[in-house]
Amino acid sequence: MPVKRDYGAILEAYADPAILLSPSYRILAANRAYEAHYGRSVRAGHDYCYRVSHGYDSPCDQNGETCPLAATREGGKKSRVFHVHEGPAGHEHVDVSMSPVFGDDGVEAFVEVIRPIPEASARVGGIFVGRSEAFMRVVELIRRVAPSEVPALLLGESGTGKELLASTLHELSPRREQPFVAVNVAAL
Repeated sequence: MPVKRDYGAILEAYADPAILLSPSYRILAANRAYEAHYGRSVRAGHDYCYRVSHGYDSPCDQNGETCPLAATREGGKKSRVFHVHEGPAGHEHVDVSMSPVFGDDGVEAFVEVIRPIPEASARVGGIFVGRSEAFMRVVELIRRVAPSEVPALLLGESGTGKELLASTLHELSPRREQPFVAVNVAAL
């Protein structure tokens, strides 16, 4: 179904990189922030989001990741995921929100807003490696918990990286100038 309106002005209203997508994953338009961040112009109507963002030959969900467009198309409402995209300097963690655009005949397109998270890419991506849905949930939790002033309790099996995660949380927290003290509760 062709898009009946020009959404360029709407995309430009976003300060973050944003693109307009067809239901078949084609990029229909991109704002200047997207082109500036990724250092390339998009061929509207030709490029696919999964190819530009990930270098994949098929949608994210067919490559073991959560696809925000598929989730929004199936649920009919806004969705949000954490992804690792191919940025100008390599892999970068991004917060992706996807919203349906309704026309006279139902959903005619989708707006994807991409918020790069440099602190996650710099610290978390430098130590932890992963792209699975479970891993991306952990990265999102790190991003949400780190700015907090409250203590965090990490639970898990031996050897799963709890101390490494605690160290990362500490380095991203307001307390980063204070000493980091890991406590092995099992030894108490």
